[in-house]
Amino acid sequence: MKHRSKLFIAILVVATAVSAFLGGRAIVGATSSLRSSSSASDTTPGEIEATGSEAAGLMTELGGPKGDKAGEAVTRDPLSPYTAPAPPRTTSQPKPERPALPSYVVTAVFLDEDPTAVVVADGKRTIVHVGDELGGARVTSIGPEGVTIKGADGVHTYTYSAAR
Repeated sequence: MKHRSKLFIAILVVATAVSAFLGGRAIVGATSSLRSSSSASDTTPGEIEATGSEAAGLMTELGGPKGDKAGEAVTRDPLSPYTAPAPPRTTSQPKPERPALPSYVVTAVFLDEDPTAVVVADGKRTIVHVGDELGGARVTSIGPEGVTIKGADGVHTYTYSAAR
């Protein structure tokens, strides 16, 4: 048992030493490559600016942050809530809305000497005769085809439908 423990410890020590050696080599290699790159004082005029515009082009291509001016990123407080930009204003005038037709439902029609109909208007059941006023419109005829009502939006015939 003692020999196995010593062998296991020896393997761990060797593995740690190799790992440290390889890590050190990687750090030294990275440092030497940084030292071999040119510094700002060794560059030719305009070389750094060209690199910056190349990076800005890549950011635009990737859809990165865009600013108001070239190369300027839009910044905001990350702790403030996001507000979407206002939609673009349109110069066209809105179309005038057409008045909605009144909601009339004919639930009964009685055809005798004085035709009568039961009409539901705005949720209210009303008995109407020819010539009666119904919500600002006038009942012009009551027949087997339904009730015809003339209003500000024109003449409309509402057919019989089962009570709702």
